[in-house]
Amino acid sequence: MQADNRAVARHQVRKAGRIIFFDEPCFIECVIRNISEDGALVSMPLSLSLPDHVVLWEERTGLIYECDVRWRKNHMVGLQFTDICNRQERRALLEKGFLPLAGEEGRPSPVH
Repeated sequence: MQADNRAVARHQVRKAGRIIFFDEPCFIECVIRNISEDGALVSMPLSLSLPDHVVLWEERTGLIYECDVRWRKNHMVGLQFTDICNRQERRALLEKGFLPLAGEEGRPSPVH
């Protein structure tokens, strides 16, 4: 098993969310697969081209994250949070165990 050399710990989750486009009035539903204080891995029901800058909205808590799209592979997307001011708040929530509420089902659907 390969060691994870990331700067911050990732927390495995399965949460419903939406990727919201800055430049267009549309979004795509997604499933947040893992999250850390500086980014997230999401899966989408369709392999779509995304803009470089998006907003990630987490359905259950209503939290919003401004993001840069770092990489894309098929239905998977790596996001880096750019809203640095909320980093301390995310760290505190992750340390409390608030964010990793596993078992929530994402409901994939087409782009809206």
